[in-house]
Amino acid sequence: MRIESFRTNVSRERAVRIFREPLRVWRRGRLRAVLDFYIPFHLFRVVMASGRKPATIHLALDAVTGSLDPYQFDDAPGEECIIKIDTQRAAPVNLDVETLRTRLGERVMRMVFLKGFFKIRNYGFTADAVGEIYLPYWIGVYERGGAVELEAIDAVRGRFEGAKVREIADEWFRTGAK
Repeated sequence: MRIESFRTNVSRERAVRIFREPLRVWRRGRLRAVLDFYIPFHLFRVVMASGRKPATIHLALDAVTGSLDPYQFDDAPGEECIIKIDTQRAAPVNLDVETLRTRLGERVMRMVFLKGFFKIRNYGFTADAVGEIYLPYWIGVYERGGAVELEAIDAVRGRFEGAKVREIADEWFRTGAK
């Protein structure tokens, strides 16, 4: 399958070094593989009006479960940070744009409330779907006593991801891997 993905900021070699750190191996078991894995996100251009001047941001929500933390951009990602690749290790799109737009409304409202409830005047927002992009992750596959465990590193941000990303990867490996 041909997809558009963000360029990785963490190389495979760096991910292997991180996954092989002694404490991780002690906790998880023997590192068996490090694989690239891609999760689809829908990118939205969001205009929030709460007061005099509307703010425009770009938010990307995952199209698998809709539960991962959104990616936020001031401007739409440019061609310089996107690559086209052929891969079979990509989670399927499970949520349509309208479902994600509804979830996005809840997230945007939460963002506005966090900035200050009493500052809100004439709140409103619009969200236009801009496109679909896949985010790359490095998946470390560990084995201990016949049991397999996964760990995930966001290959763009360079940070470990939690159970939600591991569950998406685990589900794909168990049911969708070809």
